Amino acid sequence: MMTSMIVFAAIPIFFLLIGIEWWLDHRSGKHYMPFADAFGSLALGVWSISTKVILISIGGWVYLDLLNGVTLFEAIEMTPVLWLVAFVLYDFCYYWFHRISHECNFFWASHVVHHQSEEYNLTTALRQTSSGLFGFIFYFPLYLIGFSPATIATVGAINLVYQFWVHTRYVDRLGWLDRVFVTPSNHRVHHGQNDVYIDRNHGGVFVIWDRLFGTFQEEIPGLKIDYGVTVPVRSLSPLTANFQVWKQMAIDIPRAKNWLEALRLVFGRTGWRAQHMQDDYPLAKTMARGGTLARYKPMLTSPMIAYAAFQLAACSVFSTFFALNSLSYDNPTLWLTWLLISVPLVSCAGILEERANSFRVEWLRIGLSSVVVLTLPLSLDLSIIMGYLAVNTLALVLLGRFQNATEQSSLS
Repeated sequence: MMTSMIVFAAIPIFFLLIGIEWWLDHRSGKHYMPFADAFGSLALGVWSISTKVILISIGGWVYLDLLNGVTLFEAIEMTPVLWLVAFVLYDFCYYWFHRISHECNFFWASHVVHHQSEEYNLTTALRQTSSGLFGFIFYFPLYLIGFSPATIATVGAINLVYQFWVHTRYVDRLGWLDRVFVTPSNHRVHHGQNDVYIDRNHGGVFVIWDRLFGTFQEEIPGLKIDYGVTVPVRSLSPLTANFQVWKQMAIDIPRAKNWLEALRLVFGRTGWRAQHMQDDYPLAKTMARGGTLARYKPMLTSPMIAYAAFQLAACSVFSTFFALNSLSYDNPTLWLTWLLISVPLVSCAGILEERANSFRVEWLRIGLSSVVVLTLPLSLDLSIIMGYLAVNTLALVLLGRFQNATEQSSLS
């Protein structure tokens, strides 16, 4: 409960800071926060919140049920000093989890979501995976020495909240702070795909771990950072983003000539593929010939932006309410509510990317979701049902105007 309170209490501050950064971006004309990129990152953040509600908490089950009481020492009685110790030790464990998430394909398949954005702004911080289920194993040493699961979760939440502010280009070098803490300058390096920056600066709060274990790299003055991943996702859909590497892994495994190759595709170095796969089935890279960065920038109109922003805002509100009240829902309601929140994010991405039949898909989604909410016996408050139907009604009006404007524009 304390963990949820820390994270959800920070959400209004997150969006306030995002608004301030957007204002600075608009005023400066630097265009560090284009709408398409922000939509993709925030949609993944919303999806991550709602998905984690319905996934079985594997870490909680292991700590609280399977290994309850299996520790090397007695439970630690927490004091202010021990809370600080727990916080530092958690960040040490986070460093290794984060580092391995960059160096092992199995963990990278989940973590890649956070790095897919080709921009770098505060919305990037909220770009989180929905398939990361096994990170808890890296914090197991804390449990063994006597820290409770609640303590681990609490310092983890504080660690996560801290990491938000470092995702900006509007804060320059910070002197001695850059030598001790993860700062915007240090974390910009981490998100770069320049050769000198790849797999550097893995700390969450403290950068001293990188200095100790040889993974530190200062931001180089005058070197433009190329953000994103070397094999771009080129989509705004949270579904496509979450399964990018998992899908490629599933495609490549049948191509393996032996079990060793298949195992290396899953557990080997990030990005490893056998030479015959590289030759016969090359992957499109971000860097085009001549070193030009080929960015993904879908052309958006004002009606497209307005409709996507409306749906994103509605899904954000419903997702937050869903996470805070999920304990009162039965399993069918959990799954159906997750679908009601998640599918609009995918269908809106299709509209922004101008996929074939994207309008028809959205009309169908609105109709079916309204029928589901009205007819199925869900354990939802009447106010939530009415709110969802009100959102769908307004969506019909906006979508109709949007489609008319698009058709008229194409005719002219």
